[in-house]
Amino acid sequence: MDKTTGSPKILTAAAVFGQFLALLPFAAAFCGLGIKRYDPLVYCAVYAVWTVFYAAGYFCGRLAHELELSGKPSRKAQPAVMFISRLAVLAPSAVFIAVIMIAKISSMALFYVLPGGIIAFFGAHGSEGKGYTDKFSRGWFALYFISGLIAALLLWSSHEEKLAADGISRICIGFAVMILLSALLANQTNIDLCTRQRAGGKSVLPEGLRRYNAVLITVICSVTIGLFLFAKPLAELIKQLVALIIRGVLFVTETLSSCVMTEPEDMLPDNSANVSEPQSGFTSAIADIMFVLLVIGMLIVLFKLRKHIWSLIKSVFEPLFRAKKPPSDIPFYDEILVSDARRLAPRARRRAERELARQYRRENDPALKYRYGYALFLVRLGKTDKPPFPADTTSVHREKGERAFELDLGELSGVYNKVRYGDTAPTAEELIRQEKILTEIK
Repeated sequence: MDKTTGSPKILTAAAVFGQFLALLPFAAAFCGLGIKRYDPLVYCAVYAVWTVFYAAGYFCGRLAHELELSGKPSRKAQPAVMFISRLAVLAPSAVFIAVIMIAKISSMALFYVLPGGIIAFFGAHGSEGKGYTDKFSRGWFALYFISGLIAALLLWSSHEEKLAADGISRICIGFAVMILLSALLANQTNIDLCTRQRAGGKSVLPEGLRRYNAVLITVICSVTIGLFLFAKPLAELIKQLVALIIRGVLFVTETLSSCVMTEPEDMLPDNSANVSEPQSGFTSAIADIMFVLLVIGMLIVLFKLRKHIWSLIKSVFEPLFRAKKPPSDIPFYDEILVSDARRLAPRARRRAERELARQYRRENDPALKYRYGYALFLVRLGKTDKPPFPADTTSVHREKGERAFELDLGELSGVYNKVRYGDTAPTAEELIRQEKILTEIK
């Protein structure tokens, strides 16, 4: 079986790297327009500032979710707590502005570095507790594309050709890496989306599947990106190779021509100019013929391989634009979640509960929402002295829940049975009553 123990950590690290990479156009614009040079130390300083903002956002987001999970603030006060945690971005912003003024650093930092820091803060705040799929969403890809385009236009408008060319080159290279990273994470997300619905989970993955897909996408994207970024030197290299082949063919042709000549040297014309002109015309004609044949051959090859080339292009870029659809059903999701939750550490269990609560709030399909809510009920029941077991029926869940929470859970159990086994959707009133129960057992 595939060893996936370290995969989530690696993928999460890649997602965080993608978030920071999306801020590269801001750094390039600051170096090109603010200080008029591209200094690696300046890049390090800028990213150090953004790291501080990111850490502050992560801390505030985690603190707000911990308070929400603990149930200490009332339900009406929770939005205020979340708003205050987001308003905390003013603290690192004020410190940054003060440092800029005291150290007399270029005021351009306020236009390029500070916005990047604010984005890093809210990016960390919004992705706290999420998996790598939600940490690196398409919004970061769109952010790079839009900010990179704006930065490129600003650099060109500066009328400093060298600075503009160097800055745009860095933005293009970063965008190429962003494409590769997006394709890798999208592929791994699709794998998880498929295995999440199966009873075996990730254990059903063939050995080395993640590694094979990652290597395959890396090679394809790297070749494509290399052809894009190094088109000019590759064209020069191909041109030199073609010229070398043509010179070799001409040399062989001229050698054969000289061997078949039977006239003695004293019979040849003395006018060397008259001799060189036909040879030059003959060489030029051979070169033109070889070039035409080469172009025709390339067109034939491209036509023959057109389907393969188009399939390759789609396989590279399709994961970036394919909409992620929620599964139409979640076979045995509730039972698996309870079984897995019993093996989790307390901190991991709390994180799983937060993620499940987040999925419950965001779900729009009534049937799936009710099932997420029932799974959330089972997770919270697992924190009591009457935890559920995989073999328990819904009747046992109801009995344990009523004893643990001292609530009437007859409707919750009955509606769940109709949704889960009767394939019927709950009403709006039933969803409201379920949400009320989940609030009371928080």
